[in-house]
Amino acid sequence: MHRRILDILNVALFSLTLVWMLVGFMFWSQPDEVLAGENRRMASLPPLTFDAMFGGAYSNAVEEYIADHFPMRDKWVTVHATIRDLLGVRSDDGTFYDVEVNEGEFAKTPVAVEEVPDDFMTEEMPAELAAPEGQADQAEPGQTASVNDPVDGEATDDEGDLGDTVAVPPDVRVAGSVGAASAQASTNDVEDPDEQVTSNRGILVYKGRAMQTFGAGPKGARLWAKTLNAYRSALPESVRLYAVVVPSAAEFYSPDPPRRRSRPEKPNIDATYEMLAPGISRVDAYGEIQAHLDEYLYFFTDHHWTALGAYYTYRALCKAAGLEPVPLDKMEKRVRPDWLGSLYGYTRDSGLKRQKDQVEYWLPSVSYETRRFEAGPDAPPKGTRTRLLFERAPGYGVFLGGDHPLMVVKTSNKNGRRVLLLKNSYGNPFGVFLVSSFEQVLIVDYRYFDGKVTSLVREYGITDVIILNGVFTANSRYHPNKIMSVLRGPPASRPSPPPDAPAPDG
Repeated sequence: MHRRILDILNVALFSLTLVWMLVGFMFWSQPDEVLAGENRRMASLPPLTFDAMFGGAYSNAVEEYIADHFPMRDKWVTVHATIRDLLGVRSDDGTFYDVEVNEGEFAKTPVAVEEVPDDFMTEEMPAELAAPEGQADQAEPGQTASVNDPVDGEATDDEGDLGDTVAVPPDVRVAGSVGAASAQASTNDVEDPDEQVTSNRGILVYKGRAMQTFGAGPKGARLWAKTLNAYRSALPESVRLYAVVVPSAAEFYSPDPPRRRSRPEKPNIDATYEMLAPGISRVDAYGEIQAHLDEYLYFFTDHHWTALGAYYTYRALCKAAGLEPVPLDKMEKRVRPDWLGSLYGYTRDSGLKRQKDQVEYWLPSVSYETRRFEAGPDAPPKGTRTRLLFERAPGYGVFLGGDHPLMVVKTSNKNGRRVLLLKNSYGNPFGVFLVSSFEQVLIVDYRYFDGKVTSLVREYGITDVIILNGVFTANSRYHPNKIMSVLRGPPASRPSPPPDAPAPDG
């Protein structure tokens, strides 16, 4: 009798749990939005297709959707984080979280879109300009730029007109979203099967600062150096090429005893620079940053550097390029307070939540206009006017409004210097500073751009090319392969070898 009652109670409890979950998904689940605490957008319900269903992609996507939209998700995540916080490796040297951070899959910096007024500086774009399909950037006067309205979620861009219609060369395209661009590099890319790199070893929280711990050795980022050497061979001799590897916060702020967790980065950077071919300028970001360690150079809760860290690297770049950097006091400084970044999202560490970050940024000292180019059949071929700084965007999204395949910034400078910056999200604040020193700035996110850098160099008359990576991404395989892929262009644009020719080397 008692057994039967227990069975009935178990069935009833299980049924009530299912009903509660169903009701929760109907009324309490969150709509699709950016999870600020985790620096990513919530998973959407995937479309049901034959290939997705039988290939396993559909079930995986549904699982991610359920996990993101689970009723009272934040509360459960907080409970889990509290338990994990107590189970972390604790000592006087900080708390260590054995978290796998995939450098190729950091969330795309959420795109912020703001309306653009019509009274921008307009300057005719070159008739031969290759305007890849996609979003465009806004033209906004540097020091007198007004703050645009805040962005609630994602809006549509203002398709303002700027200059003459320009043709789109067949070998210049842009990829759509991160999802498409995150696919594995083509087999024709620079993939090196002997290059086994484990650059990330977890997250250390020490004195209110979260730091990725570095795992690569002192021999350097061989694949990254090989990729830059390929650029040097492919670019015209007249085009200056700069290599920038940025050290992480762990190099300077990690306590000495846990060095067993985070290896020294300078030997790795030095060895990487040693492998570069003649004709590539090595930018000493390390030295400039090391001279200012008492300043706010890295976020406490995020894997990125701050705009101030990017500024000192900009100074190092100007020194290598023979340019005079614009002093900080010649640019207007603004601040966005109270932000929690990606490393807080990974750890949910209570100390980080109390610490928080602020986003400092400086307005360029010149007038400029910006266009952003994206993909898609409905994208305006001339791009869309947009802003360089999105002053009410969340956190790191202030810089460039997020990650985009291509941004073109035309400035009031008349020095004949036109620069192309190849970067991931780490380069976003760095790109903003370049606007003050160059006549034209092309900002290419190699993860999403689906064209050929050599075509951009030719069509825009580029004089300088900068390839910038943080030390973690420089030592990965994903990022050098993506950088190589935009040098060669998409597979469809590459000439096919004769039938009897051997496969191209990686």
